[in-house]
Parts: sequence; structure tokens; C-alpha cells
Amino acid sequence: MKPKKAKITEAEYSAKRHKARTIFIVAAIFILFYGLNRSLGAEYSKVNEVFYEGVKNVTESPYRQLENKCKAANNLANRYKDELPGVELLRDYRRVLIGVLEAPALDVRAIYDAMNDLDEAFNAISFPNDPDAQNYSKADNILRNGNLYNAEVAKFKREVLNNFPTNILRYLVIARPPVEFR
Repeated sequence: MKPKKAKITEAEYSAKRHKARTIFIVAAIFILFYGLNRSLGAEYSKVNEVFYEGVKNVTESPYRQLENKCKAANNLANRYKDELPGVELLRDYRRVLIGVLEAPALDVRAIYDAMNDLDEAFNAISFPNDPDAQNYSKADNILRNGNLYNAEVAKFKREVLNNFPTNILRYLVIARPPVEFR
């Protein structure tokens, strides 16, 4: 003989329904948060990839141009270390920029600030007509004028981050949105 099931009272039934609703709401919020972080985080990564890889068949990446500037600065510092004042400062700021570039997380603002410090040191020295000085200036011109990374960031903000509901929900995302190289 099977034992009889006890009947559930109205209060017990209401308490179970309340628990079920609470669990459902918590699970829905968690799924929303998780999905939002995955999808927007992936979109952020795509834009940040342009910083490292550039736009295929269009332009080199800002990262590559910064490497070109560092290489030219290093060549100039080695070539004129005993002849021109301020070369040691150029070398020091180059090391700072390389350190920021090699950081595990992309910090565009810190990279831009380090680049500006290197530029100040470069501009304070009057280099003779040197191919490395020209290469440095060429890379700088591309970074400041032909940089498609900034266009990608602006497009991403315009098409994704400024549209509903992303413009509200983006504040729940742990990943930092991309910033322009300015």
C-alpha cells in the first residue's frame, strides 16, 4: 500500500510559487548579464583588434606605426647618442612607450600619452636630414591623420553603443568599451 500524499496548504503553495519566481528572476538576470558581457565583450574585442591588426588591404595598424616610431627613435638614439643633446630622453621615452605597448591589456589612452611624450623628446632634437627621422615623421603622420582605428571606434559607438537597448545595458558590461586614439 502506498502512503497518501499530504495535501499542500494554500500558504505552502504560495511560498513555493514565490521561491520559483525568485529563482526564475535571478536566473534571467544572470543570463542577461552573462549574454550581454559575452556579446558586447566580443564586439569590443573586434574593434580593439583593429588597433593591433589594422584594416586589411587598407592601412597598417596603429600598433605597427608605433613600432615603426620606436624603431626609428632607437636608431636615432644609437646613431646620435654622443652628438646631440636630449637623445637619452628620447631613448627613455621610447622604453616607456614599449612598456605600455607590451602591457597585457590594451590601454589606448596610456599608449597615446606615452607616444606624445616620445614626440616631445623627438621634436626637441634637431636631427639632420636622416632617413630614420623621416620614417619617424611618416609613422607619426599616419597615426595622426590616416588612422582608421578611430573611425572604427566612432562607427562602433554610433551603430552599437548609442542604440537602444545597448545604450542602457552597456553599463552592466565588465569589459571596457574601446576608446579613440586621441
